[in-house]
Amino acid sequence: MLVVYPSNGAVYTATLIGNACTAAFFPLMWPWRVQTTSRATGSAFSIGFVNSYGQIGGAIGPQIFKSKYAPRYRKSFASAMALVVVCAIVTLVTWWVTQQTEADTRRLKRARMRAEKDNMAVLDDVVDHDLESGK
Repeated sequence: MLVVYPSNGAVYTATLIGNACTAAFFPLMWPWRVQTTSRATGSAFSIGFVNSYGQIGGAIGPQIFKSKYAPRYRKSFASAMALVVVCAIVTLVTWWVTQQTEADTRRLKRARMRAEKDNMAVLDDVVDHDLESGK
């Protein structure tokens, strides 16, 4: 949208939709981050961490989309796309680091659901070994 520049209304609409999608993406990551931490402090840190990098676009957006780049904003668009790629890479790296804990969490959830059918309980908890060396 920003490169082709069909109209001011289309650019404005595309910007609103893009901002809405990014604002909705980061809160969806909270449960993912929280499940890989322990206790209240770890959960609070992970929610704050995800929220902080979810707000980066609002902080640097006005610096990237300056009026001197108008009306096509090609440099701004290229910068924004580079940041999207960096965000995707960071998300993939954090997923890779926490993949074992995620698998353990899903396995434990299934065990708890099976035990609940028999009026039993599973008291085990997921142990986070993601950042240990020698994995």
